[in-house]
Amino acid sequence: MTLITPALRLVATRVAYLLTLLSVSSLQAQPGWESGCGNGHYDLAGAGIHNLASYDLAIPDGLSADSIVVEVVGKGAVVPTLCTFSSDTEAAAAETGNSLIQIGTGSHLTTVFRRTMAPASQITVATDDPANTWSVVAYVYRADGSGQSSIGEYANYYIYRANWTASYSLAPASAARDITVRIPITDLDADTRVAYVAASAGGVSASETVAISDLGERLRIVELLLSGVPADVTSVDVQVTSPNPTTSGSHGDSFIFGVGISSRCDGDFSLACDGGQRLEVIGAGAQGNPSTSLPISDPASIDRIVVEVVAKGTSLPEYCTFSSDAEGPINVSGTDVPPTGLGTEAVRVFRHTMAPASNITVSTDDPDNTQSVVAYIFRNEDGAAAVGHFANTYLFRDDWNHSYPIATADAPRDVTLVVPISEIDRVGRYAIIQATAGGVTNSITINTSDLGDYLTIAQLVLPAVPGSASVVDVTVSSPMPSGSDPGGDSFIFGVVVQTDCRSACEAPAFTDYNFVTPVSPIVTWEEVPGAIRYEVCGRPVGSSVWRCHTRTVNFKRFFNMIPGMGHELIVRVMCADGSISEYSPADTIYPMVGRESESMLPALAEIYPNPAAHEVFVTLNSEAGKTQVELRDLSGRVVAMDQAGEGQEIIRLDVANLPSGMYLVHVLNGESSRTERLLIAR
Repeated sequence: MTLITPALRLVATRVAYLLTLLSVSSLQAQPGWESGCGNGHYDLAGAGIHNLASYDLAIPDGLSADSIVVEVVGKGAVVPTLCTFSSDTEAAAAETGNSLIQIGTGSHLTTVFRRTMAPASQITVATDDPANTWSVVAYVYRADGSGQSSIGEYANYYIYRANWTASYSLAPASAARDITVRIPITDLDADTRVAYVAASAGGVSASETVAISDLGERLRIVELLLSGVPADVTSVDVQVTSPNPTTSGSHGDSFIFGVGISSRCDGDFSLACDGGQRLEVIGAGAQGNPSTSLPISDPASIDRIVVEVVAKGTSLPEYCTFSSDAEGPINVSGTDVPPTGLGTEAVRVFRHTMAPASNITVSTDDPDNTQSVVAYIFRNEDGAAAVGHFANTYLFRDDWNHSYPIATADAPRDVTLVVPISEIDRVGRYAIIQATAGGVTNSITINTSDLGDYLTIAQLVLPAVPGSASVVDVTVSSPMPSGSDPGGDSFIFGVVVQTDCRSACEAPAFTDYNFVTPVSPIVTWEEVPGAIRYEVCGRPVGSSVWRCHTRTVNFKRFFNMIPGMGHELIVRVMCADGSISEYSPADTIYPMVGRESESMLPALAEIYPNPAAHEVFVTLNSEAGKTQVELRDLSGRVVAMDQAGEGQEIIRLDVANLPSGMYLVHVLNGESSRTERLLIAR
């Protein structure tokens, strides 16, 4: 669960209608939380604590939580100034309070003390003014792949004789789902005065008039259930009212409240395209290992890491221990996964959300039946849109089908499936993955593990999916045996669907032009999926005249550039739908002035063909004497080499087995040398 403070993505501005003053006030977003689809859910625990010197709040299954946010509310003619928080896992710490937002005509002072605490089974709170302390509420965040998303605000509002409304966004879903709205209400008196709460989404509504507290004195956690909300509904509206006696038969109480909303969503996680987070998936087979470690690159860019361990066999581990170089070990219990199809073995998945780290270690109490560890790394970087499930399907001799929503676009883009498959044996049985979106279909067959024993992270690309496509259909199959075909394996898997953010009509950026020669530099730019053609233009710095060239490939050789003088370059692309991008920002290159040693070697007569596909010829000056020609990749590694004796004019290099890309042809003659670029393209 990721806590976002204070920037909740609410889909409408909070508005308080002050009924008694007949005026409207806009309220700013307050500290709260929002979890991406499947990042976890939250539980609530609380109690009224009026006049208690201290209170011990039990947290059911609190040691398996990710974090616990605890808040204590004070209200009165005077209010507490200090609250001390402690637990069975951490020492006491004092917090000062913050005033609440007032809605309506309430005249009391208010304060809220709030602290984020480590997992614990009991939390103790105490203030310096028990007589004006009313409630303690704990928001218990859990990461469990439950297929839930949540959004909400802590206790931020003090309302009296007024009406408050807000809209909260919902994570996407592919089918109708239930939505739960929880509203903790503090300082509700037992004097017949009431609070009114209501929620609605997609034509489904629920409401309740609340007159008494039920969690000790002065605390009530109201729960409203909206059943069968349509999948295409994107927000839920919430209303909290302290009725004005002039407009209602019921007297409204003065009280403090927060809001929390949970809903089933389409998958365990959902990231927006270029939404500030990028997902990558790594893993390793873990069968038979007392412990398994995963190195994690660039921990500074990480927001969180969801780590899952899969166990399968006739017996199962009872717990899994997760640790890293950033946090100590914690034991986590698992979730049993029922079979889809004919599977008869038991499957259990252990999952834990961890802080950024450079190394993560997991171990279970039954290594022989522990199969794999996979880390879903959420980085604080723009990246592809992503939606999907963690490993929560155990498949054998059956088909699994699911449709995932993908954002529409104004141009074709690639859609990539990343499928971690655990417990693939090396016995000839297999798994088939197929995906279809916008008429583009691809499939892959997996029959062995590639990340140690029993884990494969398969990847399947749907290229240039039409921008109008809004759904990708995924099928994972474990076929029945037939004749000599051994059929499908039994395995556990999750699915990640990543959708490229690039629009085909975005101008590409230049790349690979830093090494240029005085004669004819090859300039390249990013390849745009679905591009029909490019227009690249150049001019000397200071000139007002561009010379433009149309290309169907993403590179161009420029001739007759002046050594040492800057040359500006721009490029644009025509898309498959006929639209044309803007020109890219101008980049400037500086052709190199020849070195003294180079002047001693006559210029290469020619490298041809360039681009090359299978072979390349280097024509030499016959007076150059003994000459060596090296072909290097851009890392400097020699990938082909030949020598010419005196009088030899041509060297042939075989490049048929080299990958496509940019290379350097390096010619050496005594103390002199010369380098040209060569593009291998097929």
